[in-house]
Amino acid sequence: MPEDETPTSSTYLRMLEALADKDIPVDEARIGNTYEIGQARLQVLAPVRESDDANDMSVVTRLTYGKHAFLFTGDAGTAVEKDMLKTGHDLRADVLKVGHHGSDTSSSEAFLQQVQPRYSIIPCGEGNSYGHPHAKTLKRLEALGVGIYRSDVYGDIVCLSDGTELTIKTED
Repeated sequence: MPEDETPTSSTYLRMLEALADKDIPVDEARIGNTYEIGQARLQVLAPVRESDDANDMSVVTRLTYGKHAFLFTGDAGTAVEKDMLKTGHDLRADVLKVGHHGSDTSSSEAFLQQVQPRYSIIPCGEGNSYGHPHAKTLKRLEALGVGIYRSDVYGDIVCLSDGTELTIKTED
């Protein structure tokens, strides 16, 4: 998506203003960028290429901390998943934040085989008009024995790790 077409919202603009007010620099997320956060490492894995689809311009990151990894896919769909598979980056993760709220355009079988998640987190609203998460996506996760945590079922979902142990807590 061309820079002059970056989607904005009032929340996004307020965030940029707050960062500027505090002189906090903003770094454009680019594939391969790596950030050290204490003992954790955050690597940008996508977007791999430009797209006119705002969802496919989602920043995808992999956070590693100790012996655990977390993959955050934003609203990325199967086209982005294919791009990431081609890069050769390590996509394995204990926890996968499922792309695009679990729509049928995310979490392809090939992608899930590469990620090999133990747990999946699906943020979606109860009774949403999009029908998220999609039954096909849930079936792919279930077929691989992945634990499924949905915000429409469990409310807030929090992953905790000390680098050795991994715990998932829910609101209910």
